[in-house]
Amino acid sequence: MVGKVSEPALFFKIYKWDNPKSCVSLDCCGGTSKTIAALRLEDGELLIVATQTHPQTAITDYAKRWGIETLFGIFKTRGFCLESTHLTDAERLSKLLALLSLALCWAMLTGEWLNQIKPLKLKKHGRRAKSIFRYGFDHLRNIVLNLEQKSDEFLHALQFLSGT
Repeated sequence: MVGKVSEPALFFKIYKWDNPKSCVSLDCCGGTSKTIAALRLEDGELLIVATQTHPQTAITDYAKRWGIETLFGIFKTRGFCLESTHLTDAERLSKLLALLSLALCWAMLTGEWLNQIKPLKLKKHGRRAKSIFRYGFDHLRNIVLNLEQKSDEFLHALQFLSGT
């Protein structure tokens, strides 16, 4: 029915969420009970997490999970395409993950260095046009694919791995 608002949606409209960190219990449709944990971010945005357990740690747990999801995304689809290797042997997979972890660190360090030299553009919403990882990864990929012309840049990029 047009104009009908569910109880949770109505709740979000009327609750002010003035506290920087809030937890509120809410009886949802169907008789289930959820706890809504919310955190006001520095940019004024509201991060909302619904949980059935441990509302006191819901925001922290979500942050940890998001970090892990980001890492898996880089390994799987946004960089290294791990799944396309079709490896199933545990020892080989372990070695590949170790190598990819080093590559991830290399790309991140390179991206941070590039961002200091030429900062990434910010979009209208205030976030970077691409991630620091992507910035470094694209730069390293360009060097490796054009190694004959960019051998000096490659040697410079190797310094990030040695920490010097």
